[in-house]
Amino acid sequence: MNLHVETRGRFPGFSGVRSIVLHDRGGRIHHVHQALLFEGPTPSLAALEAIARRAAGRRVGLPPDLLVLHLEGPLPAAGPYRVDVARGVLVTGP
Repeated sequence: MNLHVETRGRFPGFSGVRSIVLHDRGGRIHHVHQALLFEGPTPSLAALEAIARRAAGRRVGLPPDLLVLHLEGPLPAAGPYRVDVARGVLVTGP
């Protein structure tokens, strides 16, 4: 993972986490993107989704028609996960 953070002046306060889960129609998760949010203007859900899709697009062999699930907060600690597509929720288990 390549992570670079640069700050100047007062660092803004932390306000939350958004998780963007890209999955196929069967509920199999192919990519998870977690965004740290800070005080001030918050990116739209569409902007966060676009960032997640760009990051996932770097991987070879991903289905082109991945669906998205937006979650408030980080993923729970225990896994593995899948998406219950009918209910639109993250669930644990195979």
